[in-house]
Amino acid sequence: MTFKEIVRLILEREKRPMSAKEIAEIALRKNLIDSPKDLTKLRWKIYDVMYNDIMLHGDSSTFVKVGRGKFTLRELNAERRREGSELEDLIRRLEETQYKSTSPSEFEETLIFWKK
Repeated sequence: MTFKEIVRLILEREKRPMSAKEIAEIALRKNLIDSPKDLTKLRWKIYDVMYNDIMLHGDSSTFVKVGRGKFTLRELNAERRREGSELEDLIRRLEETQYKSTSPSEFEETLIFWKK
């Protein structure tokens, strides 16, 4: 298994943005890679795999950097964005209803409608 495949596997299982350090710790704990003499080099190797994939493949890269030192799978990031977009839409509609509403029950009815 290549480093890229190992990193992808861990990110798929964890389903959250992770640092190279976190990925290295899980890879070692699960015996996906041999215990290295230098953990710092392992972390940098994992970081390089993700970063170089992004630089080489751009928008079609397997990975995406989502914060300082945090990476996730591009497909997971797209799902998270969709969910965030749906949530933002719900919040916006609830706020509009609340501001227009003259009764508490109207807002509660909107909440019940959106729960369905």
